[in-house]
Amino acid sequence: MKVEGAVALVTGANRGIGRAFAEELLERGAAKVYAAVRDVGAVADERLVPVRLDVTDGARVQELAAELGDVELLVNNAGVGSAALPLSSSLDEARRQLEVNYLGLVATTQAFAPVLARNGGGAVVNVLSVASWVSLPFLATYNASKSAAWAWSNAARVELKQQGTEVVGVHVGFVDTDMVAALEIDKVAPEAVAAAALDGLEAGEPEVLVDEFSREVKAALHDDLAQLYPGIEAEFAATAGARARPSPPSLLVEHSEVISAARPGRWDRQPRGGKPEGARRWAPAMLGCFWCRRARRPGGWRAAASPRAAGWCARGS
Repeated sequence: MKVEGAVALVTGANRGIGRAFAEELLERGAAKVYAAVRDVGAVADERLVPVRLDVTDGARVQELAAELGDVELLVNNAGVGSAALPLSSSLDEARRQLEVNYLGLVATTQAFAPVLARNGGGAVVNVLSVASWVSLPFLATYNASKSAAWAWSNAARVELKQQGTEVVGVHVGFVDTDMVAALEIDKVAPEAVAAAALDGLEAGEPEVLVDEFSREVKAALHDDLAQLYPGIEAEFAATAGARARPSPPSLLVEHSEVISAARPGRWDRQPRGGKPEGARRWAPAMLGCFWCRRARRPGGWRAAASPRAAGWCARGS
């Protein structure tokens, strides 16, 4: 599908990856870009057409699909994430993430599929994640919601092909957005995500792996328990027993609107540009060292199980 001259709808378009998608679509000559957000006042770009949408409101999703009969490209970007361990995660928060990241994607695709069919087929671009494939313990519920969205996207691709609608799944590691603002790790620019996704769409690719992280994880899925999880287990073991360290903050991002719910104690202090104290210690321990070993050490993921797993990342405090 060609973007030039197309009419697109982007969910969660007021910031981060969603805003990057909206801007990239305009740069490529899209005729119109609807910016679907919960608060239309949050859309400042006058080139965009703001529309009110909460993807968890099924009635509003159906209503919007009836209103926007010219949509040819749907970008499912709206999402929410939080730090949560498997045994202590809130069921309410797990349901919330499933409602937005998985069921919200399903609802918008189902509602707009007839619109796309009437307009010649078009395409659906689903912003997924490397978390669709690999489960880090402190992102347990987020992993589950993205895995569900990935599985559903693959099934929907088969059915939607019958009406000439393309489905592109976009996978990427950590993106420089508010969701991971407190973590000092390598991040992909939102603009790079949007550009790679639309390049893939125009090239007819069913799946886009934006960064090397995603490509290496995908390549290891045939033997993921041996190639991916030893390093993750070692990293978790190195931090799980250190009870004196602070718990990570809960960073909730809903439709690109940030809600910071810092836990009591040292996470409440906001030094160095508003980042919670301890972020440089917790983030590299659970994430940064894992990333550095993956990227720099010979042997890739297998090397992540080395004794250095018990130490702090060189980038840390």
